[in-house]
Amino acid sequence: MSSVKDEVLDMARKARKASFEVARLSTVVKNNALLAIADGLIRSSELLREANGLDIEAARRKNL
Repeated sequence: MSSVKDEVLDMARKARKASFEVARLSTVVKNNALLAIADGLIRSSELLREANGLDIEAARRKNL
């Protein structure tokens, strides 16, 4: 069973590898990707706010 630390380290390794691949892309491609991500965040903003509210409430119940 992997620990949270192991999972975070694995994600960090994958992110680093992906960063090298992204660095080779053109500025236009990277900008288009960022715009698509921004659009997705805007479309999901209400859902994200609701989920964040639930997380905050759960943390408060646990006195975090």
